[in-house]
Amino acid sequence: MANPSKSKGTSLETWTVRYLAWALQDTRIDRMPLHGNNDQGDLIGVMFHGEPVCVECKDTHQPNYRKHWRELKVEMANMDTPLRRARPTPQGRGREKPQGHGPTDGDSERGRA
Repeated sequence: MANPSKSKGTSLETWTVRYLAWALQDTRIDRMPLHGNNDQGDLIGVMFHGEPVCVECKDTHQPNYRKHWRELKVEMANMDTPLRRARPTPQGRGREKPQGHGPTDGDSERGRA
């Protein structure tokens, strides 16, 4: 049986990848494979002014900001980047498409996908 926490995190990461790829118009954004003790965040390919951004997604009951921040700082060091973004999300939120955000049918035909 799969770990339910892991599947929730995978789902949040997948939705975050889809949104960022659409919003930034960058198909290189993807989920990051695990690197054991040398984890480098949850997403790969997110860039800001040519620098990689360390992105950490959390789907939790109650955000533990200090713990998440410490984890993100370690992953930033592993990735050798000063740029970071933590995405703590209340459990089960953030996976639905907000109204007026994200790609919709026909947008690619108008050049906005």
